[in-house]
Amino acid sequence: MGKIIGALLLAMASSAMAGPFGFTQGEKLGDLQKRLPLKRESPTTFSTARAPSGHPDLEEYRLLITPGTGLCKITGWTTDKQTNSQGVQVQDEFDQWFQALSEKYGPGKKYDFLEQGSIWNDPQDWLTALAKEERTLAAFWTSLPSNADNISAIRLKAHGLVNGKFMISIGYEYSNHDQCLREAKAKKNSNL
Repeated sequence: MGKIIGALLLAMASSAMAGPFGFTQGEKLGDLQKRLPLKRESPTTFSTARAPSGHPDLEEYRLLITPGTGLCKITGWTTDKQTNSQGVQVQDEFDQWFQALSEKYGPGKKYDFLEQGSIWNDPQDWLTALAKEERTLAAFWTSLPSNADNISAIRLKAHGLVNGKFMISIGYEYSNHDQCLREAKAKKNSNL
């Protein structure tokens, strides 16, 4: 009986400390593999269709994990959806995500612009410019409240795809992100 209560208390404490989508800063790859099916995308990037507390509108999560630092970044991706050439559905969905994140983390800084000199500058070229990465629709949160689960930055971004489709990504960087990047870079360049 005591072991069961102890396990329940540990599970409750872990979930209480969990951050976005139920993940926790610094979680080790082995621990995550016990809970989730992970696919290796690169030496330090893993993907999964499930998250401990996933969002119903996200179909994939990408995790940046290094051996020493553990989990340091999570990016959730929506399914690809259809929009018109003016990107009305992209902008509507982006604004919904922006509002939800702003309610939780405070106001973010929104960027919606077309690169200077782009030929995709007519209203009906909106999605084409986004797909060609000549238009940006993104938002960032870098001044987060102290109770933000060790998150140092959040990025919301719209992505244009072919055939009139789009996706939205939401990335969370933990406060150990810089250390994680240094570790990944050192490992990548270790055999030079």
